[in-house]
Amino acid sequence: MIAGCKHLKPAARVLDVGCGAGVLASWLSGASISSHFGVDLSEVAIEQGRQANIDGAEFAVADAATFEPSQVFDVIVFNEMLYYLEEPEEQIRRLARCLAPGGLLIVSIWYHDDGIRTWNRLKAAFDELERVRITHASTRFKWDVAVLNLR
Repeated sequence: MIAGCKHLKPAARVLDVGCGAGVLASWLSGASISSHFGVDLSEVAIEQGRQANIDGAEFAVADAATFEPSQVFDVIVFNEMLYYLEEPEEQIRRLARCLAPGGLLIVSIWYHDDGIRTWNRLKAAFDELERVRITHASTRFKWDVAVLNLR
């Protein structure tokens, strides 16, 4: 996700859906992105993100299933949150309407039963431009990260 933002879309305006306390914003801090807008359902997490005072980052409490952005983004990130949605592919399509031309959709999903089911749904609805599997050395937990394109 970080590489996608830094190298594929420099000076990007990033929408981080399900941002939690702003970990991605913190990692991107000082990168060549122009802005980070994070939304999460958790008021506590959003307050933690705000208190971190990350340059260029804004946070808002919002439900990913109903959030309607009022601006255009170059990158939309869905990090570890799509398996919480009833229709993840429809939510990605809906939010992709606020992507700038040539914008990127970046998805990260933990490799477990719910994650595998979610990937299968996404494969039916989107083209994968790039996909990598990351394995944590000591726990052997796996994550898939992909750049998706609308069909």
